[in-house]
Amino acid sequence: MSFSDPNVLAATLRGHTDSVWCLAYNAAKQRLLTSSSDGTVKLWSPTAASTATEPLVKTFDPTEANGTPTSVDWIRDDPTHMVTAYANAKCIIHDVETGSPLVTLETTTVSYRRLLYLKER
Repeated sequence: MSFSDPNVLAATLRGHTDSVWCLAYNAAKQRLLTSSSDGTVKLWSPTAASTATEPLVKTFDPTEANGTPTSVDWIRDDPTHMVTAYANAKCIIHDVETGSPLVTLETTTVSYRRLLYLKER
């Protein structure tokens, strides 16, 4: 594929070993977060892909107790933090620099067979 617009960044970022499920870009920091079914979250510098610099900045390997990361995003008000959702219904806010968990949000899984919508008359 060829792009004629020189402002469009086109590159292949290699590092995950399985499907990428989610990505989140932070324009201010020019950083990209990805989560994958390989069980990792990765931090990228996509602008480095067009130079000799390695675009992969850091790999976050969650503990097996958290399960597989299903999505990831930046904390809008604090771009030094990211939030990762896991298959076990946990969401964890991490420090991007250290990878340390800061807050864990947990829920119990409730299964509903039917949702009813009642319209008021």
